[in-house]
Amino acid sequence: MFQISEGQYVGSISLLKPLDYEQRSGYSLVLKATDSASEPSARLTAVANVAVDVLDIQDQPPIFLNSPFSATVAEGTAPVSKNNTSVDMNKV
Repeated sequence: MFQISEGQYVGSISLLKPLDYEQRSGYSLVLKATDSASEPSARLTAVANVAVDVLDIQDQPPIFLNSPFSATVAEGTAPVSKNNTSVDMNKV
């Protein structure tokens, strides 16, 4: 719980530890603010929903299976360019 001074309508959400996309890709928070009126029945309340999407970053080094790789190319072979993704690798 924290207080916001009169005219100061800024709050912040902080993390206790880093978020990990592989563990959880998002969070949904419900924030509730209530004023401090002395009479409980006169207190005003507002609610805000906050969605936090965790971005996936490449935090693991690539792994090459079946290495070292080798190939034989005949002299005079035309150049070819092919980029494989993890989805493409299932087709190889």
